[in-house]
Amino acid sequence: MNYANFPLDKRMPLPSTEPEKGEDFIDVERLLGMAARQAKVVAVCAVIGLFLGVIYLQTTPKQYTSVASVLIDEGLNKVVDDISAVSATQQT
Repeated sequence: MNYANFPLDKRMPLPSTEPEKGEDFIDVERLLGMAARQAKVVAVCAVIGLFLGVIYLQTTPKQYTSVASVLIDEGLNKVVDDISAVSATQQT
């Protein structure tokens, strides 16, 4: 289908599938045209990402707080005393 028949459509007709002689390099104007056509999509995605980032920053707490609990087993004191006694007798 040739898009040139649709005057309200901004699409360009597809180039021929056979490359012409000397035109096997990258066409910068064509790349810029593609980027310009997709600029709206990139801008909309950037605005949505920025909006979601602002919402995230507004809803998260300003300061990180943590809580820790330490459980000490009183039976470990006997093990430490036994090890200390053994090392003391070996040093003398």
